[in-house]
Amino acid sequence: MPLMMHKATTRFRFDMSAEITDLQQRLTNLIRVGKVHSVDHESARLRIAFGKDGANVSGWVPWMTSRAGVTREWNPPAVGEQVTLMNPSGQDNSGFALPGGIYQTGSPANGNTAGQVVLDLPQTGAWKIRIGNVVIEALNNSAKITVGSKSLEVTPSKILINGDVEVTGKINTTADVIAGAISVQTHTHGGVTTGSGSTGAPA
Repeated sequence: MPLMMHKATTRFRFDMSAEITDLQQRLTNLIRVGKVHSVDHESARLRIAFGKDGANVSGWVPWMTSRAGVTREWNPPAVGEQVTLMNPSGQDNSGFALPGGIYQTGSPANGNTAGQVVLDLPQTGAWKIRIGNVVIEALNNSAKITVGSKSLEVTPSKILINGDVEVTGKINTTADVIAGAISVQTHTHGGVTTGSGSTGAPA
C-alpha cells in the first residue's frame, strides 16, 4: 500500500510539473515584442522574428489595423519594423500582430513639434484616400485628385487638368497664354491699318 501511494504521488507531481511548464509557456507567449521577418501582402499576414539574432520566427499571423469595416485602412508593416505579437490564448501563432514600435537609434522620431502629425513614406510608397468615385493620392513625384473621369495632377514641372475649367475670379499670369496654337502675347490680326489708333474692345 505505501508503494502504491508513492507511485500516485510521483505521477501527481509529474502532472503538476507539466501543467506549470505549460502555464509558464502560455504566459511567455501572451505578449512578445519582435521585428517583422516577412510580409505576405496578398493574404495580409506576416511573420515575426524574436531574439537578438532573430533566429526564432513565428508562423503567419494577421496584423491589427486601425479600421477594418466600412471604413478600412491599408498600411502594412515593413520588414524590420518593430511589432508586438499578442496571443490572448497563450498559444503560439494563435493571435495577431500589433504594429507600432518604439523610436530607436535606427528609427528616430520624425517630428519634434506639438500639434503636428507627420507621416513619412518611402520614395516608392503612395498615400491614397478613396471616397466613392473620388480618389486623392500622393506619389513620390506627383499629387493627383480624380473625380470620375476628371483629374487634377501636380508634378514638379507642370499642373495637368483633364476636364473643363470654370473660374469665377480673376486670372493673373506672368507668362503667355496659348489657346490651341494662338499666343495671347504674340498673335496678330489681319486687315488692320497700322497707325496710332487702337483696336476696339473684344467683341
